[in-house]
Amino acid sequence: MPELVTRHKSHGPHLQFTDSILFITWRLAFTLPKFVMQLFNEIRSNKEDKEEQLTELKHSNNYIFAKFWEYDEALGNLPQLGFSLNDAQIAELLRNTIHYYDGKMYDLYAFCIMSNHVHLVVRALKKEDGTFYRVDQIVQSIKKYSSKQINEYLGRSGQIWDNFYFDRIIRDEENFDNVINYVLNNPVKAGLVDSAAKWRDSYQCVGWYNE
Repeated sequence: MPELVTRHKSHGPHLQFTDSILFITWRLAFTLPKFVMQLFNEIRSNKEDKEEQLTELKHSNNYIFAKFWEYDEALGNLPQLGFSLNDAQIAELLRNTIHYYDGKMYDLYAFCIMSNHVHLVVRALKKEDGTFYRVDQIVQSIKKYSSKQINEYLGRSGQIWDNFYFDRIIRDEENFDNVINYVLNNPVKAGLVDSAAKWRDSYQCVGWYNE
């Protein structure tokens, strides 16, 4: 029986278990237009998952993912900022950072770097003290290191990443397949490439959901 790692307040699962595969997204720090913020707030206001609500979880999960896809599409359609995460050097920094923590804090299943946000699919690993890395520790580690590197490259200082992030437990193999396909095909849907394989700033681990 999977054990509870943490119950937290974010945009995501609120619950994290020892075997949880997590879908995580975070974005650059910038002001969201009103219609995007409304989608964002609707995701955040979703009722917290309760262990006794198991019969409702799949329906709730599908609803939240559907709302998130709307939010994600809106992010992709926002005007270009002063720089893009897909600038060659910045993208390389991010790719290296995400791969660095693979096998240390998490098992990496997939990621996709878009111009102003990042998608990540991972399973948290156990630490030396027997506890598991929490989703907030994973996100903050990537944000902290990459923001320092990006600021140095751009010759600037200040906040790079927004303080919040979206995270959601992947409930089953069907959900896993749908999320992986969505992450990898994000650039295709945005019209940036005609095939997911052509996108330089993405990655998929060869493996199955239950490995």
